Amino acid sequence: MVASHTKYCLAVTALVVIMEPATESQSSRACKQPLRSHPSNKIKVLLDSGSDGDLIFLPKGKDKPVPYLTRQVPKSWHTSNGSFQTTGQGKIRVKFFEYSNSREYYLQPDVVEYMEDSLTKPGFDLILGSNTLKELGIVLDFWTKEITLDDISLPMRDIKKLTTRAMFEWDWTMNNSVYQETSKEPQSMLEATKRLINILDAKYETVDLRAIVTDNCTHLSNPEHWNSYKNLRSYLTGC
Repeated sequence: MVASHTKYCLAVTALVVIMEPATESQSSRACKQPLRSHPSNKIKVLLDSGSDGDLIFLPKGKDKPVPYLTRQVPKSWHTSNGSFQTTGQGKIRVKFFEYSNSREYYLQPDVVEYMEDSLTKPGFDLILGSNTLKELGIVLDFWTKEITLDDISLPMRDIKKLTTRAMFEWDWTMNNSVYQETSKEPQSMLEATKRLINILDAKYETVDLRAIVTDNCTHLSNPEHWNSYKNLRSYLTGC
């Protein structure tokens, strides 16, 4: 969503995120591997307060890299960069790695297909619209030029630096090195870890750390469970 003092300004900004296809079992929080970065899963995401939907752009004529559901009736979407018509919907999971090393989100964007050698090739891989921005609690403040997620505020990107793959990779490398040193976990994650430490302090017998995390943090995802487990193990062992 857009901060209140800019609520009448339909504007866009961008992020680099990690994305993988999502399966039914993953979306139901079954056991899965946490999202990790590799060269092929970093994508450019446009945060568009003027879009009424989420859109993922895939090259035409190639196997779709994400689970795909065909719509019986095509649907039209309006964005700040024009209108699109879609006939299918994908399922993905993403991580805003600059804001959290553990939290993941499941999205179902509509699929827009494009010709790979076309002059109209999209500048971004994924558009997140106003409804998803609101659901995820993403605040775009164009007055302070900051993006806030999970109570963490970071400067907005210069979209021009994400126009080519080479510039995009350079920007990702530079920002990743900075944010890995300065970013913090969401407040909900910190509170859960603190609560678990209090439970440990009250127990004098040998404890099962995995069981404590599973029983007391049902609201956390599997990657967040693993992160809490590592934090507790470090608290007890000092390593």
